[in-house]
Amino acid sequence: MLEGRTVIAVAHRLHTAHDADRVAVMEDGRLTELGTHDELVAAGGAYAALWHSWHGDLPDTREPSTPSA
Repeated sequence: MLEGRTVIAVAHRLHTAHDADRVAVMEDGRLTELGTHDELVAAGGAYAALWHSWHGDLPDTREPSTPSA
């Protein structure tokens, strides 16, 4: 139905953006990231942070705990 047409959608759900051919990330009225879902996740920017937090798969950045003796 949308083949051969340009559609601009404002997505409030990341799954909608995931399915898009290109994703544009806006911050404070400025375009900060543009690319496919895979490109933006690989770039590690704001889109990637949102995607990972939505999936609950953020890398663990805590320091390893030291076992008490």
